Amino acid sequence: MEILAELEPSKDPDELIERARILAGIYDWIDIPDSPLGIPSINSLLASCSLSINVTNRIISHIRLIDLNRIAFNSIIKTLALVPLKRIVFLRGDPPRKNASIINDVDPEYALSYAKTRIRDKEFGLLLSMRKSWNEISERLSLQPDFTLILNIRSTNSNMLNMLRNEAKTRRIKTYAYIVIETSRNSHLLRGSVNRLSLFNEKEAQDYIQKLSAFLDGFLISVPGDFNYLVELGRKLSRR
Repeated sequence: MEILAELEPSKDPDELIERARILAGIYDWIDIPDSPLGIPSINSLLASCSLSINVTNRIISHIRLIDLNRIAFNSIIKTLALVPLKRIVFLRGDPPRKNASIINDVDPEYALSYAKTRIRDKEFGLLLSMRKSWNEISERLSLQPDFTLILNIRSTNSNMLNMLRNEAKTRRIKTYAYIVIETSRNSHLLRGSVNRLSLFNEKEAQDYIQKLSAFLDGFLISVPGDFNYLVELGRKLSRR
């Protein structure tokens, strides 16, 4: 089982690098979100490039396609060969909260296909929602991402998880469930902003991870606003 940590954006570059170093000693991968909820933050790709050079190349970068036209996207793909980071997730992205344009030039499916034919030394991933029908899930897996970040894990059952495990194994696709954890320190931040189908309290999170570990390759752990608990939980899970 692999455990992945979501590293929150920080305005202080020294703090971002220090936190990445701490997580790199505990977690298998560090995941950098890109303007979640459509709110501007540090650019995931630029931050990932910096961290992959200064801390570890086991970084997962997100690319929000809703912000990119085709020329910008193609330029990014050409540039990826220059950086040592290993994994990139293509996602549509939440609509921008600020007064910004929505661009529809590139969707995640096209981005995956385009990138895989041009870059050989990276792994490319997609989001996968368990609220979809099995036919829709199977169709997404048929696109052959190298890995998937699975949303809405609460909405599934053991039968669906069995089918997911079998098809992903056949296609050699890594599967990671996205787990957002609510603690006493961050509950005020999460209220109304996070889909409850991906949200767990501290006890639930550990129980679900143990329960689902037989079906999945790992878990992406997010604890917004509570870095200390992210470190604490990572240490517990790495000892299992």
